[in-house]
Amino acid sequence: MSLWYSIGNLMGYGGDMQPSTAAGRLLTVGLYVLSLVLAATYTANLASNLTLTKSKNIISGIDDIKNGMISPSRIGISLGTASEDYYLQVISKGSRDFHELKSQQDLYDSLLSGVIDTSFMDIGVAEYITNN
Repeated sequence: MSLWYSIGNLMGYGGDMQPSTAAGRLLTVGLYVLSLVLAATYTANLASNLTLTKSKNIISGIDDIKNGMISPSRIGISLGTASEDYYLQVISKGSRDFHELKSQQDLYDSLLSGVIDTSFMDIGVAEYITNN
């Protein structure tokens, strides 16, 4: 068996000769199985990567929260702020179904631990936090 025959079998070409011994046939079957496993593994990995990339929920603004793209229990809002008033009046119509945040550290901890997916706040506060 030559290297050319082995590579030809892995690539699906087949080669110019056919094995005549039992060992050659066994090696050919092994090469076919190996090429099948490699192709299946590559296909599964590619499909998995494409699926994970498309399945992430990315919001672009407050309208996505209003339209229910995120569960209300996964939205964190600081208590006693204008954001809380806005959420209660405009988004939830008075229902306190959000995750209550008591401090900025609580906001960070909740985001990092996966308790909440998003939070929104006044632009002045957001700019201050972002810049400092």
